[in-house]
Amino acid sequence: MPLFKCEKCGVIENTALTLCSWSAGKKLCSECCPKQKKWHNRFEKTYQMPKGEKDIFKDHETES
Repeated sequence: MPLFKCEKCGVIENTALTLCSWSAGKKLCSECCPKQKKWHNRFEKTYQMPKGEKDIFKDHETES
């Protein structure tokens, strides 16, 4: 599951459920995304990455 941490509120989000996974240089969840402004409710909000999962943007930045 491609997850990342929202740069505005810190919630963990899935790239497939937000229109702003990289909007104006920021990674935003569906609720912080100006195009959506609402949490998708596909899973509960959490502020910690699930065990075994990694932030795909953070990992990519580290590799470069």
